[in-house]
Amino acid sequence: MDGTVVDGVRLPWVEKYRPQTLNDVYSHEEITKTLKKWIETNQLPHMLFYGPPGTGKTTSILAVARALYSDKQRNSMVLELNASDDRGINVVREEIVTFAGTKGLHSFGGNAVANDSKVIMLLFFL
Repeated sequence: MDGTVVDGVRLPWVEKYRPQTLNDVYSHEEITKTLKKWIETNQLPHMLFYGPPGTGKTTSILAVARALYSDKQRNSMVLELNASDDRGINVVREEIVTFAGTKGLHSFGGNAVANDSKVIMLLFFL
């Protein structure tokens, strides 16, 4: 397997070569520097990324999620919704509120502890 197929699905080129860490994200140096600082100090504020398609918004926040959580933890700690697909107040009422209201477990030094910080990523494409 050459890395282009995941769970039986062939990945698009842009997904296969998407930067995985903030160190891999080029341009936006000030933004990535700020994100790294927030990760190091464990003080992530609410953030709004905006701009045209293809400028690194999704890639940057996915890199933040990878820095915060292991692959296993990300499944329960990161919610990604595409506004093109998921519309309406019911999404907020059901998916986001339910997701935000559940406790996640985060492992530090082999000990599982409750972690209230979750990443909710809403994608809006104009």
